[in-house]
Amino acid sequence: MHLVIVRPLGNVLDVNSYNCQEIGLAKALVNDGWCVSVIMAGLQNEHIRVNVSGEHFVDVYFLRFVGLQSVCLFRGWKRLIKKLKPDLIQVHDLETWMSFRVVRYSYRHRIPCVLIQGACPTEMSRNKRFFKKIFDSIFGKYVLKHVNAVGCKTPTASAYLNEIYPCETWITPIGLDEQKFAGEMFRDWVAELHLEDKKMLLYVGRLNNNGRKPMFLVDLLRQLPTDYCLVMAGEGILRDDILCRASEYGISDRVHLIGTISQKHLPALYRAAHVFLLPSTYEIYGMVMLEAMYFGVPVISTASAGAKVIIQQDVTGYILDTFDTSLWAEKIVDINEKVQKSMGADARQYIQKNLTWLGTAKKFEELYRLVTHRL
Repeated sequence: MHLVIVRPLGNVLDVNSYNCQEIGLAKALVNDGWCVSVIMAGLQNEHIRVNVSGEHFVDVYFLRFVGLQSVCLFRGWKRLIKKLKPDLIQVHDLETWMSFRVVRYSYRHRIPCVLIQGACPTEMSRNKRFFKKIFDSIFGKYVLKHVNAVGCKTPTASAYLNEIYPCETWITPIGLDEQKFAGEMFRDWVAELHLEDKKMLLYVGRLNNNGRKPMFLVDLLRQLPTDYCLVMAGEGILRDDILCRASEYGISDRVHLIGTISQKHLPALYRAAHVFLLPSTYEIYGMVMLEAMYFGVPVISTASAGAKVIIQQDVTGYILDTFDTSLWAEKIVDINEKVQKSMGADARQYIQKNLTWLGTAKKFEELYRLVTHRL
């Protein structure tokens, strides 16, 4: 059976470095005997093959597009789908223009279609809420009425869809693509950053106000003993503000901004960390939490949709419902060396058992079988 997965967003990814969820799922399905093609935004029209194992591969088609992010349209996508002749189509996220167009196309051409929902936005400006209401009442409801099945990355996403239009949903959690770390290279981060006899608190992600709160971590570090340091991997507009605040607090020597790190060097960084921190008001899923736990690092995060699925409270980390630095500091100090090793081992075991694509792809296959049996 030929499955075509459409990633409907108008942003270009480097599939060789970025942990792309659509590619990770496709590779797991190919290992299970599926034929899978992925369509996504590109700077130019291009077809590549991502090797899975032996003669097995995933076809990836990049298409040029007009528009940005959720309001974009791929050029030539209808011709490509017609050429691929899929038995099943999968689109991601309700509130994208491409998802609506693909669902309408599949309905008119009688091709079974599955929607996978991750986003469940909560904080929006008045203008965005207004346009969202209009979009949902016209296009969103059309999508939910005409898709053959709906999978949701989290229960929160399921509840979000049912507020727009009551529908039956299945939980299809996202997995970690272990193959992405196959080419890891050792890098002695402790020696490089002069962190001997220090406890590394790690943050990986954009240094922006896009739901996450990297500035909060500087305030938090101020509350902790001097043997704790903060390492932040990523770039963004808050970089200078973070450095300025650290200087104001007199803790510049404990804050290390190391920029964007390549995939091959991330495993060593995770392994060097004592605790992984993710303060966020909105998180669709949180792949960085999966990655940190996979490499044996306990996680402390806010109660986002992804954290509720990924973290086992008091076992693999902590979910906190407040940005109280005193409470975060207390939880961090509670994770002594013995607790860190125990939590880290449990975290790694949990991800390996439950949240790699080897296991989570089965949930998607169950959804596909449900669709084909109904037809």
